[in-house]
Amino acid sequence: MSGPTTTTAKQTPDGPRAMSPNMIKWISASALGTLLLASLDQTIVGSAAWTIARDLDPQQGLRLLPWLFTVYLLASTATQPLYGKLSDVFGPKRVFVFATSLFLVGSMLCGIAQDMTQLIVFRGIQGLGAGGLVGVTLVIVAMISPPKDRARRSGLGGAIIGGGSVAGPLVGGVVSEHLSWRGLFYINLPLGIAALAVMLYALRLPAGRRRREPVDILGAVLIAAAASVILLVTDWGGTKYSWTSPLILAMGLGGVLLSALFIWWELRTPAPILPLSLFRNPVYRTVTPLQIVTGLAVMSAPVYLATYMQIARAQTPTSSALFTVPLAVGLVLFSTSGGMWISRFGRYRMVLVIGNMLCTAALVLLGTLGTHTSSWVIAVDLFLLGAGLGGLMQVSVLAVQNAVEAHQLGVATTSVRFLGRMGQALGTALLGVLLNASFNSRLPQDVQDQLGGNVANLGSVQQLPDSVRETVVDAFVSANHVMYLTAAAVSVIAVALSFFVKETMQDAQPNWAQAKPEPTGAKAGEAGPEGA
Repeated sequence: MSGPTTTTAKQTPDGPRAMSPNMIKWISASALGTLLLASLDQTIVGSAAWTIARDLDPQQGLRLLPWLFTVYLLASTATQPLYGKLSDVFGPKRVFVFATSLFLVGSMLCGIAQDMTQLIVFRGIQGLGAGGLVGVTLVIVAMISPPKDRARRSGLGGAIIGGGSVAGPLVGGVVSEHLSWRGLFYINLPLGIAALAVMLYALRLPAGRRRREPVDILGAVLIAAAASVILLVTDWGGTKYSWTSPLILAMGLGGVLLSALFIWWELRTPAPILPLSLFRNPVYRTVTPLQIVTGLAVMSAPVYLATYMQIARAQTPTSSALFTVPLAVGLVLFSTSGGMWISRFGRYRMVLVIGNMLCTAALVLLGTLGTHTSSWVIAVDLFLLGAGLGGLMQVSVLAVQNAVEAHQLGVATTSVRFLGRMGQALGTALLGVLLNASFNSRLPQDVQDQLGGNVANLGSVQQLPDSVRETVVDAFVSANHVMYLTAAAVSVIAVALSFFVKETMQDAQPNWAQAKPEPTGAKAGEAGPEGA
């Protein structure tokens, strides 16, 4: 665990046209606006879901409603590795323009959808664009920023991503109540078009590699298929289907086989979509398991907070949602302050260590909550969890960006985010299995039969007879303890891994200075400067 390693990038005289400080500020503001769009859209539809279903399809809308979220999640997650590779090959500006345009087209189509089937299809198109919004935007920020400025901007980006995800339901509720649910999609258009215009006018980066390598289409299909199957298993298992049902078992096996086939193919193809040579980089090799473990233990933990508030404390969905405010405040404060710390001192390992320690402590405290725990204690606990998440959200990405070559920046950035997202999906499923198993083991058989053996069936717990309700709530609280303390134990692994992340800081130049730029008027099959 030595101090930061410094690498020197050579400024090339034939680089893209210089961007003025004002241009870089406008580009940074546009990038942050794009991150806000992407983060809001993950959750903004949730508060208007019932209104949408009732308006478009009063008979079958409720049955189709989960697909509004599932199709967006599948499309936006499964395409991230492909966007990273395309960014490295064709240049991040062109890929950003494509992804943003696709997202805006999807948003417009969602706004004019006439039935649930149309809306689900258009939501998928929107998700295909969203898959490139966050990852490629972070690549652009890294390309235009010296490492220390990148840390500050990355911290702001983390605050916007986290804060936007939490604020999404509140914004969605206000817009759908006072305007129309269609406005949830239309509000993307002015912000997105403005960001697109700024990037088209101001951004000047090398377009890509001098000689374009073929894009690994088969690898992209395999990793997208594997991710989609695994995400569907985590989404359907224990809710729509039993974990032991033939369909879930078959899909789980299919996900494993597709993942194995993807690795086999990546080892054979000359231009892999996810170069396994990245794992020879000590920072990437440490950060990727850290992202997966953090996703498993920490990123998935807030999912079950609303369930605790509604069952153990008899809160309404609205009042339980208010308890996410301390989490959001902690996340925003520590994400921005962590970025400023790194910008000033050039050290990020300590931010990772402290962030994981705070998350572990918060998970331990969540494992002690009962039916009569003070609301202030819960708020402080959630603030600690948000603070820890704020120290983690973008620092792992920043560490990798500082350690890889400029021509691998896209695939390295998006793959780290992709692995964290997959870890979160798996963690949500595994914690749910543990919660249900612990809950059932503490219930008498007759109560189990009455509830169907699933925590999801506890929506009417307050209508149960007093004696049964007390038994159910006590069993749930105990199961909640087991779940969060297990997550805390896994989070200790993340703390340990944090100590082994090597600090690598480049010199004061932005990343585009490291990429060998292309001369204007490049030959056919070669790349010229983006936007030149």
